[in-house]
Amino acid sequence: MRRTVIRALVAAAAVAAFSAGAQAQQEIRIGVIYPLTGPAASTGAELKSALELAADIINNGAKSVAGLPFANGGGLPNLKGAKIKLVFADHQGNPQTGASEAERLISQEKVVALVGSYFSNVTATASQVAERYGVPFLNPESSSATLTQRGFKWFFRTTPHDDLFVHNFFDFMKELEAKKKMKIGTIATFNENTLWGNETTKLEARLAPDNGYNIVKQVTYPAKSTQLTSEVQTLKAAAPSLVMQSSYLGDALLSMKTYKELGFSPDMILANNAGFTDTEFIKTLGKDAEYVITREVWALDLAKSKPGQINYASAGIGSGAHMNAEQFKLATGINVVHVPFKGTPEALTNVIGGSVSFFFSPITGAVTLVKGGKITALAVSTKERSPVLPDLPSATEVGVPGFEFNLWTGLLGPAKMPKDVKDKLNKEAVGILSAPDVKERMLTQGATPHPMSPAQFDAFIKSEVERLAKVVKASGAKAD
Repeated sequence: MRRTVIRALVAAAAVAAFSAGAQAQQEIRIGVIYPLTGPAASTGAELKSALELAADIINNGAKSVAGLPFANGGGLPNLKGAKIKLVFADHQGNPQTGASEAERLISQEKVVALVGSYFSNVTATASQVAERYGVPFLNPESSSATLTQRGFKWFFRTTPHDDLFVHNFFDFMKELEAKKKMKIGTIATFNENTLWGNETTKLEARLAPDNGYNIVKQVTYPAKSTQLTSEVQTLKAAAPSLVMQSSYLGDALLSMKTYKELGFSPDMILANNAGFTDTEFIKTLGKDAEYVITREVWALDLAKSKPGQINYASAGIGSGAHMNAEQFKLATGINVVHVPFKGTPEALTNVIGGSVSFFFSPITGAVTLVKGGKITALAVSTKERSPVLPDLPSATEVGVPGFEFNLWTGLLGPAKMPKDVKDKLNKEAVGILSAPDVKERMLTQGATPHPMSPAQFDAFIKSEVERLAKVVKASGAKAD
């Protein structure tokens, strides 16, 4: 994601420089239009921070982050080191305000390119202004398919569109049915009454019968609603087993609360990103945010198609997290770059900050951050699900069959320990690990006790050394 944002800014600056003869300028002024107040303010704030970070990296560098484009800083190398200056505007979720702010940024702030605007309906109006002025408009996230069907010369988009996303929804449902030997029942759609929501509704209605599914109800609601009781009652009366929903943050939160109040609980809510992927969604709803499945802009084959351009964190060379990731590389065939840190806290901090793509963290260190919405948990590397995060699937469940990695701790002693002492210590340790209160406390911290005899533990260690020797050899890891 961080690379995408940086490249988006560079693309905007490069096109702007070409269009405005800005090669000789020391500063490239780019206008950014996002919802900085109103129901989607938290989303706007995240997008604003991402662009500010990208501009800072381009202008000032981030040499400690391996493999990051423009990490050397110094501005834009092909524009004689010109620095990027971002000028922000707040569209408040209003298409007319977005158009007015685009006009102001171009005519008064003298920006040479625009970036925005998250809401598809605002992107539509703001980009019309940019087109009229012949100013490049770069759109990183609005997904309405018609935005790129208008024949505009100065409109550019870096994200896929809803036609692809909705096709993927139905592909996902068919694959789910095949893998789980189940049948998805009737479907209802629940989308906001805007450009994005209405286009999504039409796509879902058109593609559902082509894929063998029955939409029993289509419900739309006014954007930024203050109550959704009647709409949810209509949904509940239709009794669908699956709801396909497109909502920005405020409406996503309100709908989930209304579902709970009215006792509406379909088997699945399949969300179209937006409010459902905002960090405030989980933070605000807590456990009520669980069991929602949402799409996100992510490609499973990205690491294979762009080898060496995705990185991962570890707690240091040779650490469990390092070996876990290297075994994952072997299992999946992906080529990703190792970025070692000085421990789990530093690695997690960089995951939160977005300077690394992923990290195999000990569950005890990550569970609070996961529940607080600071990081996204994708899967556990153990064979079974963890009781600490019981709804989190194993790697095998999400498409990496046979992959398993366990971080373990054992009790060891001197090589020549007398047998009677060894047996006594083992008996005491097994007794402690088998005690119900100890087991319960360990489970709540993400650890599963596995009492073994000395002979069993010795055989286990030998098998682990043999297994990890192959991983170390394949990774080329060497101690500092």
